[in-house]
Amino acid sequence: MKVLKGVLYFILIMVVATLLAALFAPSKMAVSRKVTIDKESEVVYRYLVDLRKWQDWDPWFAIDSIQTRNYNGSVRSSDYGFSWKSNNPDLKSGRVQVIGLKVNQEIVFDMDLNITNQKSAGHGLFTLKEQGSQTVLTWSMISEMDYPHRLLNYFMKQPLGLKLELGLQNLKYECESTLSDEESQSRLIENLTVFGRAYIGIRADELPLDKIDLFMANGYSQLYTHAQIEGVAAIGSATGLIYSWDMVNNKANVVAAIPTSSETSQITRKVILGSDTAWLAADNISCTYVGGYSKGYKTHNDLNAWIDSTYRKIQQPVIESYIIGPRQTADSNLYKTKVTYHF
Repeated sequence: MKVLKGVLYFILIMVVATLLAALFAPSKMAVSRKVTIDKESEVVYRYLVDLRKWQDWDPWFAIDSIQTRNYNGSVRSSDYGFSWKSNNPDLKSGRVQVIGLKVNQEIVFDMDLNITNQKSAGHGLFTLKEQGSQTVLTWSMISEMDYPHRLLNYFMKQPLGLKLELGLQNLKYECESTLSDEESQSRLIENLTVFGRAYIGIRADELPLDKIDLFMANGYSQLYTHAQIEGVAAIGSATGLIYSWDMVNNKANVVAAIPTSSETSQITRKVILGSDTAWLAADNISCTYVGGYSKGYKTHNDLNAWIDSTYRKIQQPVIESYIIGPRQTADSNLYKTKVTYHF
């Protein structure tokens, strides 16, 4: 009985402590991130002022690309906005409403959120400062929560900052790709068949290696939107098709893809690759790694070494399939990727 009373007292103390902490927690939280974009402010502003273009770079849209977004008002006016609804518990529903514009300089908007039965309000601000042929873009978010939910402000600053960073990097890539005919052609959606499996994909040739994560995240968002509009079923996880990888010139030819047909099942057996375990089938070998593309170098080197040691010849492309990817997390350090080499 004494033990039970002790547990109850402990729970009571924790509840009271939590409520007291919430009482003194800040009702507002401000987070800002910035990025330098190699384009004039006019180009960057076009991507920001048209809310329909947010789907190309918005990290929250990438979480659930089949969410419903309804738009109101007209572009480049202070009555422009959209509302969204999603079955994803991290998104639920909400609204964005533009409340102020300074052409090529500033966009101010209000945001209302309803996530996991918690309502909050916030304000957003995009500030553009042109420096020569570049633009320094700052994205600021201020959230407001009522008691006792404002306790969450202690924990939300870092994840919100990561989301803003991802969105800015996505936007940087989109803006810097603008007006390039060659790049525009490489981003056309095409139908592909690779090792007997059908895909839809977006190709990028001679893509800098440090932009692959961003290209893939953007590409998957576009592909899932395209699949939804065209009624195409995605059968399997988001995939990267690597046709060439040039470490000397720091470039690669890749395709962001999603499968539209099932993978043929094969009998596999374990193969030890250093400290990792690979799976060997009749015409391929696969292994997994955790992290962004730079974390996969060891896995690729080990697979290449095994293929060389067994006198097999690699058949392009190399396939990377996300087990955990941009649609599940904004942090590329948490990506989990299956790499498959065919021979």
